[in-house]
Amino acid sequence: MPQRQPWDIPPQPERYDSTADAVFTAVGKALTKWETAEAACAELFAIFVGAPQDSTHMAPAVRAYGSVVSFNGRCEMLLRAAEAYFVEHSDEKLEAKFKTLLAECRNYSARRNEIAHGTVVAVMDGETDQRLGFVLAPSFYNPKKYSLKHALSYQYTSHEILFFAGRFSVLTTKVNVISLSLQGKFPSRDKT
Repeated sequence: MPQRQPWDIPPQPERYDSTADAVFTAVGKALTKWETAEAACAELFAIFVGAPQDSTHMAPAVRAYGSVVSFNGRCEMLLRAAEAYFVEHSDEKLEAKFKTLLAECRNYSARRNEIAHGTVVAVMDGETDQRLGFVLAPSFYNPKKYSLKHALSYQYTSHEILFFAGRFSVLTTKVNVISLSLQGKFPSRDKT
């Protein structure tokens, strides 16, 4: 059996949140952390396409990045821009680090989507009909995440959601390190 990765769906929680607000708050934090990572990716894209590094001159590249609807589409833009960049500015270690990071971002994007499109629900005890707590779960209309046998592909408490929020923050840091390395402000041999 393959080793679990930090971006894998965690096992069903043993305990649930006592309030729905705990889950709602965690969702807000996680989505904000993801958007921060996306903003860092937009700036990285601007660097790859050679935009001058002030906000006025970066704006066209950043806005072009943001006009692509899906994260996978934006990843493809980043990948293609990086390929062209590294032809002109060869740095095999930094290029490999970027590709590894991009793969990591793609893996975490699935968790971001679940957090963004999930719904906060009460978990009920089937025998006593008592409420056990609250989780974030897929909507019943999503056939990929909610089977006809009422099996849910994920149930996240605030604990799991905040774990992913922390991982999204780490992605932001890693993207920023690559951006700084490309600008010569941070050595490419760093260990993040």
